[in-house]
Amino acid sequence: MAASLDDFSLLVDLKGPSDLTRRPAYRSPLDATDSKLAEVLAPYDFAEPYPCGLASCRQPHQHGFLVVTVDKVETNVGKDCGRRIFGEDFAIKANLQAARASRKRQLDTLQGVLARKKELLGRISELYGRKNARSGSNGPTVLNVNLTTSRTGAGIKEQRRFTHAQQRIRASLESVGLSPYQSEIRVKKTPQLQLNAAPHANTAAHPPTHCTTTSPSPATGH
Repeated sequence: MAASLDDFSLLVDLKGPSDLTRRPAYRSPLDATDSKLAEVLAPYDFAEPYPCGLASCRQPHQHGFLVVTVDKVETNVGKDCGRRIFGEDFAIKANLQAARASRKRQLDTLQGVLARKKELLGRISELYGRKNARSGSNGPTVLNVNLTTSRTGAGIKEQRRFTHAQQRIRASLESVGLSPYQSEIRVKKTPQLQLNAAPHANTAAHPPTHCTTTSPSPATGH
């Protein structure tokens, strides 16, 4: 059976290095030469570079993954070191957890917007009322706000009649993450790891190398 994207049980919220170091099972630096991967717990995207948890690397990076070995030891790795040490199993699990983390952010953001639906529509109505009072315009326009959750496909549609001020309504909705006619949750995409031509893990024929940076921005994931 295919793994469910709605299974968030392993995800860990990692906002900074302190969220790693306070975990009881976390070890850095870790000699993982003979270690086997159990799970990829979560991706992270730190504001400042933080050293790779592997003793054979220690290259600072901002984007990586928290992993746990079969010995129940946790450390942080970049994508290159993860594949070098743990092979294709790491690439598959890292991609899956990155997709789950992205989906959870989308659902959390959407639920937050839905919870504030009445408040947001009230603010929009108030802005239009102020515009009407200043311009004296009587021509009505219709605003449709569609909020749909991708988990269930269920949607909520609200219709309000306002006088002409489409630029104002666009600015009002975009300020809370919506477009005027269709809600849109914008989430930063996590690059997928390539699964072909993976290096073999834990073999003497492939000596450890430092993590490399593939992103064009400085101090990015390795």
